[in-house]
Amino acid sequence: TDLTGKDPDNTMDMIYRDGMLVIEEEGSYINMKKVDEFTEINPDDINAAAGVIQNFGITE
Repeated sequence: TDLTGKDPDNTMDMIYRDGMLVIEEEGSYINMKKVDEFTEINPDDINAAAGVIQNFGITE
């Protein structure tokens, strides 16, 4: 949901699949699983990676 309160209708649905929460939207998905220990991630690194994926797609 939109935590800013500016657009309360802006939400994403999650489903539980194969032991993970999954967000699916417009052909993309994010899998989230429970971890034993939290490791903080630099938000700038995440934003940079997301930008590359969004602009160029994922290649293997």
